[in-house]
Amino acid sequence: KSGHAANTQAKMTAAAIALLLREQTLPAASWVNTCYSLVGPDYGISVAAVYTLADGRIVKVKGAGGVSPRRAGPGFRRQEAVYARGWYENITRDIFA
Repeated sequence: KSGHAANTQAKMTAAAIALLLREQTLPAASWVNTCYSLVGPDYGISVAAVYTLADGRIVKVKGAGGVSPRRAGPGFRRQEAVYARGWYENITRDIFA
C-alpha cells in the first residue's frame, strides 16, 4: 500500500477523534494518494488520485490526479525523479519528526 495514503488516513483518523471528543461536526471526507517510483537515478514515474464519498462509497474525483505520460521525455522523467526524492524526504521527516 502507499505510504502517502496510510499517512493521510492516520492524520484524518486522529483529527476525527479530536473533533468527536470536542463534540464538533466532522467535515466531509476526502482522500489523496500519490505514488512515486524511481526506475533509474534520473527516471521517475508517478500516479496520483483524489477520492471522495458518494452514496456511501469511496470514489475517484473525475479530473483530479493522473499518471505520468507514457512517452514523456528525459527532462520530464528527471523532474519526476526530483519529485520522488522530495516526497521521500518530506514523508520521512513528517513520520519521524
